[in-house]
Amino acid sequence: MSEFRKDCDPVDALDFRPDESQPIGYLLDLSVAGAAVPPELKVAVPTDVTAQQSPGAGIRLTPAVAVLGSVYWSTRPGDPIRLFAYAEAGVARRLAALRDQATQDQIIRVALVVYDCDHRSGTYFTEFQTLTGSAPAGTPPGPETDPAAPAAPVFGRLGRDGLLVAEDHEDLTPDVRVHAVQFELVPMPAPRAQQIMLQPQPGAKVVKEFGLPSRSRP
Repeated sequence: MSEFRKDCDPVDALDFRPDESQPIGYLLDLSVAGAAVPPELKVAVPTDVTAQQSPGAGIRLTPAVAVLGSVYWSTRPGDPIRLFAYAEAGVARRLAALRDQATQDQIIRVALVVYDCDHRSGTYFTEFQTLTGSAPAGTPPGPETDPAAPAAPVFGRLGRDGLLVAEDHEDLTPDVRVHAVQFELVPMPAPRAQQIMLQPQPGAKVVKEFGLPSRSRP
């Protein structure tokens, strides 16, 4: 796989309908310099139909910071992941405050997942997933990650453009007012490998490293 580039449907992500069969993705976890951004959304896990029931769908729900509009990664360990997402107004205000405090050197923690639909079977599969992460030395402590979350966080630095948060809102659904958010997760040395799972089609999983080896890493 030479690169991963995916446009997601934020409307379907906010108001999930299994019959829509569009790619959807979530920013499940985000912290900047140890300051966690609250996951104010409850979104569907389309690959899990067993646990908590969402209205009319029978699909497990999970907390999310934002829904994704697009994700791009070259799949090379030393290259950044570029994210475009939509966050609710309260989360957008929090991100704007962090934007005003953040610098390019600040460490950020991100958990991402993207789902697509296998049109042959009519079921969703996980296409992109941050799999394992390792906090660099000196990273401020954060809340424990939910082991049942669909993705584990990875660490990096905030890109040179920082956190871009749109001032004007968009009404993607009648009940949810959102603001566009954009940033880059830039790889950095970590004490052990950070991994991302890619699955271009069901049953074709590839695990790639993200980040750079630290000097102390064997």
